[in-house]
Amino acid sequence: MKEQNQAGILLSRPAWKNPKRGSLSILLADMLLVLLSLFGTAQCLVSAFSLSVKPLFLSLCIALFTFLFLVVFSLKRWRLPFLLALSAAYCVTAYFLRTYFLQGFVLTTNQILSTMSTHSRFDFPQFRVDLPVGEYTNACTIFLAFVLFFLSCYICWTVRRHSFWLSLLGTAPFLLVPLGFTITPAWPSVLMLLAFWATLLFSRFCAHSSFGRTSAAGRVVLLVLPAVGLCLVGMSLLIPQDTYTRPAAIEELRKDLESGIYQSSLFSTQGGTLGRVNLNTAGNREYTGQTVLRVKNPDKTPLYLHAFSGSVYTGVSWEPLPDSSYAELEDALYFNPQNMSGQFLSFYALPEEQSLLVEIEIQNVAANRNCIYAPYGLASRPEELPGTAFVHDAYIRATSPFGMANYTLQTWDLTRFSRTADLELVSEPFYSAEQA
Repeated sequence: MKEQNQAGILLSRPAWKNPKRGSLSILLADMLLVLLSLFGTAQCLVSAFSLSVKPLFLSLCIALFTFLFLVVFSLKRWRLPFLLALSAAYCVTAYFLRTYFLQGFVLTTNQILSTMSTHSRFDFPQFRVDLPVGEYTNACTIFLAFVLFFLSCYICWTVRRHSFWLSLLGTAPFLLVPLGFTITPAWPSVLMLLAFWATLLFSRFCAHSSFGRTSAAGRVVLLVLPAVGLCLVGMSLLIPQDTYTRPAAIEELRKDLESGIYQSSLFSTQGGTLGRVNLNTAGNREYTGQTVLRVKNPDKTPLYLHAFSGSVYTGVSWEPLPDSSYAELEDALYFNPQNMSGQFLSFYALPEEQSLLVEIEIQNVAANRNCIYAPYGLASRPEELPGTAFVHDAYIRATSPFGMANYTLQTWDLTRFSRTADLELVSEPFYSAEQA
């Protein structure tokens, strides 16, 4: 009997197949995301710093760069040669337009630094521009086009990789830097960036699901993007930009952070620190015309303010006394040395002399905000100055880590006291403290 050939069907092991990245829906979704991010960052930069550019030319550049780089990053082969060819074209164009490129960089830098100086206490420098005024707009536009070339390449690469964190790293500084200087970019640009981040983040979550591994992932982005846009538009309608106010706690935190930045050693030009003053690093001790303190005195009489008072001179700096000496001094004194003269005057001031007690307001503009600048004749007691601490006989410090910028003090007008004190009217503890 003839043996029959038994043939069977051979099946390979089941495995996930990666979707084809060149599908139309995915390519269209990635293009929308890239355009959203590039238009958002460009408008955010231009509107925040009031850059003079040609919007139509930049829009055409963004569209062209997006198309080129998405096509390049969609290729499996010849990707590197195409990138090298685009880089060579970039270098050749930059060489022929080098004057506009360099002067556009200077103009853009000057405008950004000028806007930051206007919205802060920093005095940033300005650089010379060797270009006619009529060419300023062209130079800025060309420079931003060169910047958008690199940004388009980076964003297209991160979007094709569906990397949320890399995309956030490349676009967030265009929004965070202006906000750090209390500069608000155009609201549509903020909405575009928020929509880009939200859509990319949601699509990243979908990519880890079985549905996201299919070719329908591109259609997911196309459906999510309008939904995110509608949510952001609804949010802008519910919370209009012109009527929105920050909560009191957020505003206070912003002011403290701002004060801390201005008082940091990185930006401060003051060499004195709490507890000691080094004369070699104390900065310019001559009159410079810079406003350091603003004092509101209703009586318009001369006031003498002081901060840290050292006790030991080392030849180059003033230092405090040892802790043991302060302990002995505090045991002997009945009052705080910072307001002792004011308390002393309160003992013997006649009723008609109560008008000599004035209230002054001090605004710290450019001095060390961790130290309270108090007048001689201070009448305010420690419990009347919340957020402060009387430190030995040296100074009054602010308890907040960011210091104190504005405060109100009560003081006696020493210049209008024409008579001397009668020590017999002073209580015995205070007299003993004075003798000590």
